[in-house]
Amino acid sequence: MHIRVRLVIAVVAAVFGVPSTSSAQGIESSWYAGGALGHTAERFMPHYTSYVGDTPSTFENDANGLAVDLLVGRRIGLSRVWSFALQGAASFNRFAWSLSIPAEPATLDYSLPYAFAVSAAPELHIGSVLVVYADAGIGTGRVRETKTSVTASAYDFDQMQPLVSVGGGVKIALGARAEAFARVGQRRYREHAFDTFTPANVKTEHVTDAPRATSVTVGLTTRF
Repeated sequence: MHIRVRLVIAVVAAVFGVPSTSSAQGIESSWYAGGALGHTAERFMPHYTSYVGDTPSTFENDANGLAVDLLVGRRIGLSRVWSFALQGAASFNRFAWSLSIPAEPATLDYSLPYAFAVSAAPELHIGSVLVVYADAGIGTGRVRETKTSVTASAYDFDQMQPLVSVGGGVKIALGARAEAFARVGQRRYREHAFDTFTPANVKTEHVTDAPRATSVTVGLTTRF
């Protein structure tokens, strides 16, 4: 009977992080910093409503390329298997969606060149090597949507916009202080709006858009 009771206590402690009489020391709290490299896919879906009677229209504009992330955070140990991380991250890229329309003529360029977010992440430690986590946070990022034309309507929207960041991944310990990680995440920007004007400064369209960026990254961090 005593053996069974001890076995149940050990299982509960392993799953829920409740220390048993023979539990090891809890997760160590520490600061960490690092970087990541990965692929980011950006999606713009501008919706045009005409002021001159034309039919409303929506377009899907996709761009993708390489992105670099920098991050710093604080891991707080909660138990033998659970910890909680507070993290700040910055993401940068140099790609854009572009389109040339010779018939107008016109040139369009859309991009999300950088973003900053603060997030919180519960972490589940499986053994001494593997960590599984999910994260959610808020931040701000630059949204750039421009159309240049000497004869047709044009616009130039270039502002920082609020965003929500969500994601999750795994971390693998590489030693006493270093960790490798892989993450899938998405940034969703708040909807914004602007008007388009002809070269004669006549307002022709009202445009709304709410871009998003989906990323797959791998990186390294070190604790200190």
